[in-house]
Amino acid sequence: MAEVNKNLMQGLIKLCHRLGFFYPVESNGKFSSCYRYGPFGAEFRRNILHEWWTAVSLGKTDIYAVEDLYLEEPVEQDGSRCHVTSDFHTDRSSRQLCHYLPTLSLVGGRLPFGIAQCWTHRHGNEVMAAGRNKFFQNSGVSQQLLLQYFSGAGEVTDVFTRWQRRRMLWYRKFAGTPSNFTLSEVQQSESKVTDVTISFRIPWEGQEAEEAIEVISARGDADLKALELRSGQSCQGKDGRRSVLPHLVECSSSLERVMLAYLVDAYHLKERTDTKGCISSKEVLRLHPRLAPYKVAIVTGAGQELRDLTDYLAVEFANARLRMWYIQGTATVGSHESQYTRFDEMGIPYSISVNENTVKTGVCLLRNRDTTLKQQVHITELVKYVAKLVQAY
Repeated sequence: MAEVNKNLMQGLIKLCHRLGFFYPVESNGKFSSCYRYGPFGAEFRRNILHEWWTAVSLGKTDIYAVEDLYLEEPVEQDGSRCHVTSDFHTDRSSRQLCHYLPTLSLVGGRLPFGIAQCWTHRHGNEVMAAGRNKFFQNSGVSQQLLLQYFSGAGEVTDVFTRWQRRRMLWYRKFAGTPSNFTLSEVQQSESKVTDVTISFRIPWEGQEAEEAIEVISARGDADLKALELRSGQSCQGKDGRRSVLPHLVECSSSLERVMLAYLVDAYHLKERTDTKGCISSKEVLRLHPRLAPYKVAIVTGAGQELRDLTDYLAVEFANARLRMWYIQGTATVGSHESQYTRFDEMGIPYSISVNENTVKTGVCLLRNRDTTLKQQVHITELVKYVAKLVQAY
């Protein structure tokens, strides 16, 4: 099992490089944690970020988005710099407290409310990811995902428990193996900060390890007391009729960590036996349809009529804002099965097969990557049907 796990990770890295999920940047003959993301990696990151924003902010009337468009440490209202630590496990991202007083004023001083932000964090020479995870390390930058929720002391226990449940459900919702995401026991530090960690089981160097991907903290009111001292302004909010200093619950993660966890979760080696009894392995990237960079691909043959039809479908999917993997004007290479194999490696959840019969009847075959089952769908219903499948997950 250890050797299999080691091979799985090596295979995943090679596949991600080959498909352009990410390319390591070489500096002075060494690979740093600065990565370039190709078409698949860029779309994958955007999809994860979109789902995170949707989960923590969209549709919630008491959470507000903020943004810092710089890499340097921000300056607080009193002129001092917001201190930002680089350790993922202890990083409370106090830069976001710079937004607390303006947001408190905008909401009329009423509690509870939250502030959500994705910001670019510049690292020094520290290791960005703990343990055996060597995907992202040394100097570079990362995208930090941060939610800070401010409430009265009487509600903080419920808030802390609620966000643990919400974040665990979010990670498991998009996972092929939900049990690989685990929640640690509650731990309290000397500074009375209570933490729980969401971790993912990752095979690395021949053995499994628990890698932290998100920390949820109940920080009490110490951070806001410190902000009052630095700014000289009251940080109290209205909890009903009372004015109180709110307590802070924080959810902090890294987009790179989340990306890695879902890539590892999705990567599978599927064994198959040919007619001669020889066993070979087929790589499949079972990404959740909502996270998959491209939702659908076209499998077709040669001929002008088929090319015109696939060009039409590509435009229809583009107009529906559904990413389709299709290179216009390129001749089809390989059999339908070989094309299916390639699209499965890419993590594309659905493939559309069109042939001469499609030109006559308008009926094509829609194949599911995970079940390999095919169903007949008329081309006039195809875009709406695929959109419904993607959103249904």
